[in-house]
Amino acid sequence: MSFDDSGPAFPTPTVDMDGIKYPGCTGMSLRDWFAGQALAGLVSRWHGSLRHDGEEAAGVYSGLSFMFADAMLAERSKE
Repeated sequence: MSFDDSGPAFPTPTVDMDGIKYPGCTGMSLRDWFAGQALAGLVSRWHGSLRHDGEEAAGVYSGLSFMFADAMLAERSKE
């Protein structure tokens, strides 16, 4: 499956301070950032109401999180 992750969410540039170069970092993808935010919201509302537990719940929640992230990226690309 190919998808657009919309590039890095929090990139930092390479910095040169006093002759020392500190490498930058590309950061996480915007898709991962959106999924993490969705996951935090989903988990904060969970009080054992799903009929899933443990790894099964984690799979359900991570799947939902990326579903929301992909929807957010799709909506964002419309602008």
